[in-house]
Formats: sequence, structure tokens, C-alpha cells
Amino acid sequence: ITGGFRDPVVVAGPASLNDDGPGVVEVRNVTAASFEIRFHEWDYLDGSRSTGETVSYIVAERGTTILPNGTTVQAGTTEASSVIRSVEFPTRLAATPVLLSTILASE
Repeated sequence: ITGGFRDPVVVAGPASLNDDGPGVVEVRNVTAASFEIRFHEWDYLDGSRSTGETVSYIVAERGTTILPNGTTVQAGTTEASSVIRSVEFPTRLAATPVLLSTILASE
């Protein structure tokens, strides 16, 4: 979309392994034109990285989009907890989907 997104969904990660300390890629403050991203080490570690990590990401408009080659992309968000629950796709898909996920940080 020229000029930014109306309602973007950002999926990021996994991170490279430049440093062997475990953690997770977090995304926050998603707007129509930008987002913030960081690698967050697990709380029991010192919180510092000896080197930066490379993280791939994809941004898509919330909802269903058909790409020029016919591929269907569905982008959305949901809340997750320790209880497994079902998430319904907005439209039925013709094949088994590939799922990508990331953590949206609230801080």
C-alpha cells in the first residue's frame, strides 16, 4: 500500500544466533508507518547482548489479501494464554496454511 498501512500486522523472527543467550523477539508500538522491535533475553539472564541479532520481519494489512500469484495471506492478532483455544480463519483456505507468529510487547 503506497504511503503506509491502515491496520498493519507485524510478524518478526526468529532471531539469528550471534549470541547464545536465549530470548524472544518482541514488537511494540505498531503504527501505520513504523514499529519498534527488540531482542529480549529471558529474565534470569543479564539482559545484555555481546552483539546484535538479525531479525527478519513481514508486515501485512489486517484481513485477507490475495497476492498477484494467487497466494492468500491472512493477517490478524489474538490473545494467547496457557490454555489452548481455537482460532478461526476469516475465510476458508484451499490448502494447509503456513503459520507465522510473534510476541507483541505491552510495555
